[in-house]
Amino acid sequence: MRAPGAQLARPRRQARIPGRSLARMSSRADGGRRRMRRAGLSRPLAPRRDGLMRIVQAVGWYFPVTRGGTEAYVAGLTSRLQHLGHGVEVVTPDPMVDRVHTYEYDGAVVHRFPIAHPLTRSEAQGRAAVRGSEWFHDWIRTARPDVVHFHTLVPGLEIPELKAAKAAGARVVATTHASSLGHICARGTMMRWGQTLCDGLSEVRKCAACDLQKRGLPKWAANTAALMPVRASEAAGRVLGDIGTTLGMASSIAFNQRRQMDLLDSVDRFVLLTEWAYDAVVRNGATPRKLAINRLGISGNFVRKPSPAERPTRSPVTVGYVGRFDPIKGVYDLARAIAAVPRDVACRIDIRGPIDTRESRDVLDQMRAMLAGDPRVSFGSAIAAAEIPRHLANLDVLCCPSACLEGGPTVAIEATGGADRRRPQRPARRACGLAGARGGAHRHRPGSGRNGRSMAPGDSGRAHDGRRDRGLSRALRRMMTRVAVFHPGTQHSHETALAFQRAGHLAWYATEIFYDPNRLPYRLIAVLPPALKRKAVAEFRRRYHPQLDPALVRTLGVWEWIERASMRMGLRRVEHYANEWGNRRFAARVGAMAVRDAVDCLWGCDTSSLNAFRIAKGHGICCVLEQTIGHPRVWNRILTEERERTPADFDLYPRPYPEADLARVDAEIALADHIACGSAFVKSTMIDRGIAAEKVTVIPYGVGAAQFTPAATVGPNGGLRLLFVGHFGLRKGAWYLLQALARLKHLPGLTLTIVGKQTVDERYTAPVASMLRPMSHVPREQMPAIYQQADVVVLPTLFEGSSVATYEALAAGMPVITTPNAGSVVRDGVDGFIVPVRDVDALAQRIERLYGDFTLRLTMATQARTRALEFPWERYQQGAVRLVDAVGGVREAATA
Repeated sequence: MRAPGAQLARPRRQARIPGRSLARMSSRADGGRRRMRRAGLSRPLAPRRDGLMRIVQAVGWYFPVTRGGTEAYVAGLTSRLQHLGHGVEVVTPDPMVDRVHTYEYDGAVVHRFPIAHPLTRSEAQGRAAVRGSEWFHDWIRTARPDVVHFHTLVPGLEIPELKAAKAAGARVVATTHASSLGHICARGTMMRWGQTLCDGLSEVRKCAACDLQKRGLPKWAANTAALMPVRASEAAGRVLGDIGTTLGMASSIAFNQRRQMDLLDSVDRFVLLTEWAYDAVVRNGATPRKLAINRLGISGNFVRKPSPAERPTRSPVTVGYVGRFDPIKGVYDLARAIAAVPRDVACRIDIRGPIDTRESRDVLDQMRAMLAGDPRVSFGSAIAAAEIPRHLANLDVLCCPSACLEGGPTVAIEATGGADRRRPQRPARRACGLAGARGGAHRHRPGSGRNGRSMAPGDSGRAHDGRRDRGLSRALRRMMTRVAVFHPGTQHSHETALAFQRAGHLAWYATEIFYDPNRLPYRLIAVLPPALKRKAVAEFRRRYHPQLDPALVRTLGVWEWIERASMRMGLRRVEHYANEWGNRRFAARVGAMAVRDAVDCLWGCDTSSLNAFRIAKGHGICCVLEQTIGHPRVWNRILTEERERTPADFDLYPRPYPEADLARVDAEIALADHIACGSAFVKSTMIDRGIAAEKVTVIPYGVGAAQFTPAATVGPNGGLRLLFVGHFGLRKGAWYLLQALARLKHLPGLTLTIVGKQTVDERYTAPVASMLRPMSHVPREQMPAIYQQADVVVLPTLFEGSSVATYEALAAGMPVITTPNAGSVVRDGVDGFIVPVRDVDALAQRIERLYGDFTLRLTMATQARTRALEFPWERYQQGAVRLVDAVGGVREAATA
C-alpha cells in the first residue's frame, strides 16, 4: 500500500464523466495565469517538479460502488484527474470504523478515519471539535497537498478542517452537494415548511420556525418560539433536551449564518451544482468571484432500451426507484403514491437502495408497513454503479420523489439521457420516463414536456396518477402536464378546475372568491342574523364546489368583491372599473404564479387572461383561452344593427366594446395557443374575425342532471307557462319576445316568468304586463323548483356563448325554444325548436304550437331529459383534458 500523498499510477482512459470542467480547474501547472483564472484562485497553484499536483478529495461519505450521486461525482472527478496525471487521494470520516482504514479503489488511495458516534449536541451543531477529527489535522499537515477539494461538509470535515487544509498550504475548493448549500438551510431541504421551494434567503425567524416545524412543532408554536431574541435564545439553548433545542433555535440559525460566512472566507472556490443554488448563495452575501457552477453530468455509458417491436406485448409497466432509503428522498411519498394506485392497475414496482445502516432498515420497514404486502412491489439492495444503465433501460418510469432541493439527482439525469435545454442540438438518449419532484437541477427536466412529469414535493397523488397514466396509456406526455386554471369570477370554472384535478393535472385553481366557512371572512357569516345569514350562505355557495380540493385553490385580490357590491347597488361605473382593473391585476398575479410554480399550461377565460398570457408565453407556458361568449367585435356589429331596429330607449344597458378593449381581446386571442368554446356559434364568430378554424375547439358545457326533476306538464286546458332565465334585455332577444307575446295575448293562461335582471324600459313591457311574472334574483339552489313550475323555456337570444339555462331546462324535462345564437344542444323539432334570430313570426308560431299540442309537449319533455343526460359535466371535463393533451402534443411537435 502506498504511503499517503505518494505519486499515483495513471489509470486507463475513462468515458466522459461529470465534473470535467472542474477537473480542468486542477489541470497541469504549466498554464500559469490562465489556469489561475479557470480555477478562480488568487494566485497560481505551486506545481510539483513534474508539473503535476497532489489533490485530496475530502468527502463526507464514500461508497462509490453502490451509493449515490455524490460518490459518482467524486469517483468520476477522481478518474478524470488521474487521467490528466495528477495524484489523487480520498479522505472520508466513518463513524462505523474504530481505526484508520487505508486501501486502494480504482487507482486512488482511500483513507477512512473514525469519528465519534453518537455526536454530542455541541459537536453536531459545530460548536465543538468532533472527536476523531484530529487525525485529519495531523494527516493534512504531513501530506501537504496542493489542492484539497471538500464535497459537502459533515461532522469531521467541517470548517476547522477547511482551515487546517488552508494552513497546510493547500488551495481549498468546496462543492456542496446537499440542499443546505453549506449552512444556509438548517432544515436541510431548502423547502419552506417542507412544501414549497424556499427563496433561499437565510433569516433567523423564518428559518428557525421552519426547522422547528420539521422537528414536530405545529406552525403556530414554531412561529412563536422563533420570535425569541437571539441573545435570549442563546441562553435558553443551554438547557438540555427538546426544550433547549426549541428555545435555542433562533440562536442556532444566527450561529449558522456566521458559519456560512466563515465557510466562504475559508475557501478559494465554492462550487454549486445549479443556477438556483448559485443565486441563493449570492443572495446570502457571498462574493460572486468565489463561486462557480459545475452542473452534474453522466458517464455516457448507455444500454440500448428494447424497442416496442422487441417487446410488443410487454406488461405490466415497470416503475423503479433507485436511491437511498431516506425520508429526504421522498420515499414515504413514494410509498403513499404506490398504495393509492388501484390493485387492478397492472404494474411492477422495483425499489432499490443501500440497506446497510440501522436508519435505512427502519425506513425500509416503515415503507413495507405502508404498502401492506402489495405483491406488485419488490425491494432490493443497492445496484452497482456499472449496472445502473442496464437497470434503467429495463424500466418504463423512474420515480424521483425528492422532498428537497436536488443538485441532480444523478440517476434522474441518467434516466433522461442528460439532455440539456441549453444545448438542444444534443439529443437525449432516454433510458426511461421520469416522474420527479419539482426541485433542484432536475426540476428543469421532467417539466420540459417531453420526457416525464414533475410534481410538487410531497404530492403523492400526482406521483400515483403519473404512473397510472403511464401504465394505462403508455404515453409519458400524459404524465407530465400541470395545468393552472384561473377565473376572477366563477361561471363554470369550478368544473374546469375539477377536470384537471380528477386527471391529476391541476397545479392550482385561482379565483378571487371561493367560499370556505372555516376561513375569514366567511367565518363572520356565523354571527349574522338568521335571515341575513341564509342570504349570505346562498350567495357564497355559488362560489364553492364541494369536490374541489381547497388546498389547490388560490384566492387573489378584492376586486371581485367590489364589482359584486357595486352591481348590487347599481353603481355601474364603479362596477365597470372594478371589473376592468381587477381583471388586469388578477391576471398579472396569475402569470407570476404560473412562472414561479413552473406550470405547463394556463387555462383562462376571455377578457381576463391577457396579462397572464403575456407573462406565461415569455416562459414557454402553453396558454388555452376559454371563450365563453362570441367574439366582441361581432357583438358590436349586432348591437349596431339592433339600435337601428329598436327604439333608442328600449334598453340602455348594453354598450359596445371600446376600441381599447377590442385591441386587448385581439391580443389575448393572438397569444392563446388554442381556444376552447362551448358552441358552434362562438366558433363561427371566431372564424368570422379571421381566426383559423383549427385553433378553436368546441367543448359543449354540461349540467348536473341529478339536481333537476321533471315535473308534470300542465294539461291541454291549463294554458302554457313560459320561463325566461337570464338578463331580460336587448342581447337576450327581449324586444322580439315581447312582440311575440303581444301577438298571443288572446291565448288564456299564457304567462312568462322572468328570472333575472331586467333593464327594459317599463313602457315596452306595459302592453303585456298581465302576462309577465318578474322575479329579479333567485338563489341557484332554488332554480330546480322554478323550472318545475314552468312548461317551456324560451330564449330568443341574439348573442351568447352556450346558454347554461338551456342545459338546465333540458335536465328539468322542458322543451326549449331558442335561436342558433344561443349555442345550445337543443335539437330542432325533437326536444324544442330553433327559430331564426329576430323572427317574431316564427317565435310566436312555435309558442302557439306548444300551447295547443299537449302531446307534442309531453314527447319533447321526455326527449329533453334524455338529451340532458348526454351532457354531464364529466363529458365537458373529459373534453378539456383531451384538449390540453392534444395541444401539448402539437406544441411538442412544433418545438422538436
